[in-house]
Amino acid sequence: MSKKIIDIYHDDTITTYDEVCEATYFIILKGSQGMHMVDDKCKARVEAFEKHGHPYWIYVFLDKGRELEQTKRLVELYKDVIGKYFIGYCIDIEEENSQSGCLEALDYLLELPHKAMFYFAWDSVRLYPRLISRRSDQCAFWECRYGDSAGNHKGTDRSDRYPFHSFADLCQYTEYGHCKGIEGYVDLNRISGHGKDLEWFMTPMGEETSDDSSHDSSDDGEREPYSGTLPALPPRGYYMLGDGKTQYNNYSTQIKRLQEFLNWALDRGLTVDGIIGRETREAIIDFEIMKGLTPDGFFGEKCLKAARKMKK
Repeated sequence: MSKKIIDIYHDDTITTYDEVCEATYFIILKGSQGMHMVDDKCKARVEAFEKHGHPYWIYVFLDKGRELEQTKRLVELYKDVIGKYFIGYCIDIEEENSQSGCLEALDYLLELPHKAMFYFAWDSVRLYPRLISRRSDQCAFWECRYGDSAGNHKGTDRSDRYPFHSFADLCQYTEYGHCKGIEGYVDLNRISGHGKDLEWFMTPMGEETSDDSSHDSSDDGEREPYSGTLPALPPRGYYMLGDGKTQYNNYSTQIKRLQEFLNWALDRGLTVDGIIGRETREAIIDFEIMKGLTPDGFFGEKCLKAARKMKK
């Protein structure tokens, strides 16, 4: 049986901790919600996973407003309970939280001697570009994007039209999973393959045995810059949806160069056709967020500057 990565909350019932630990790599536990709710099972679960020597995270489900206070409350609730096998805290962004409030909460967590993580749904990514820029050796992005039980995104929710973002470190892909030792359905997650590896999520900060691969590679001395030809920007300064089709004769060549670069930078498989369609524009947005730029889908001067510096 292959092991799983699950997250659970108070409605989930653990029947056998031995089986849960055997079946999972690590656990993400709900600790609190807002300023009033506390998961009444979390402390006992922390004690049990400490006893079993099993890695775990704890998250706060953020209500709208007072995000920093909610996060400080989470830490206060569990600071005397967590132990050797605790990895880090997570903020669960679900209720139209403000970017500034979430930034304050995350920056507070990053001052602690633990790893940190932030979570929100795939279709909210454009709302939190500054949050994405906080990804680092200490901080991960956990993306929610449901498909079927195997993580395939087909169906009426249109999520089959959007690939996992290249900058997500962990992806929650179904709420209809199963785990040995837990009754009913559970949320299942998987490492995205684009950021941090499994060891990162299972190892407390400062105890890693290998270099983290999620940091910005633009200044790595042993890495190579892009060997292809970068695009020249059009007169008005950016590539816009539809360019390469009717506006300017030379855009097709430049957009092909852009598509070739994005395929290299993001490990994508864009069709190099010289037309900025939906997939190319989404790749531009992914590149912008990966580099901490405002994700507007236009490849402009700032994108080109970042592209020239990027090494891989």
